Amino acid sequence: MDAPPDIVWSFLRDFFDPMPYKIHIVSCHRVSGDGGVGSIRVCQVREGIAARFSVERCEIMDEENHICSFQVVGGQHRCRNYQSVTSLHERIQGVRRKTLVIESYICDIERGNTATEVEVYCDGFVKELLTRLNEVSSAKYRSEQARASSSH
Repeated sequence: MDAPPDIVWSFLRDFFDPMPYKIHIVSCHRVSGDGGVGSIRVCQVREGIAARFSVERCEIMDEENHICSFQVVGGQHRCRNYQSVTSLHERIQGVRRKTLVIESYICDIERGNTATEVEVYCDGFVKELLTRLNEVSSAKYRSEQARASSSH
């Protein structure tokens, strides 16, 4: 990511507002919790995706180490028992702080699908999300840098 971890984390840590980088989600409603571990959200999915909605539970929200995880616990979609873990790792390139994002997931293979089909679908989905996360994080970072430069 072309932004430091604190900027990237500002998007990931907001469990009840994933829409800035999860462009397949059109709305997200809090069912329970404060956004931390055990919180439940219902996400409505945009048309054209093989889903209608997803019920998700926050499994990890580690502010200090920048690690988060959620698990799909219900809904109407293709990814049964999907769980992901995302971690952020600072990288320095020259004088710039950047972020390495590692996202891993597991997902059941439903009857009628092959492991390859599920892997291609989920990998493509994760790649799209990470691309969008980079776009919004980089834009926020550039905006903050510009504000900081103009105030000096």
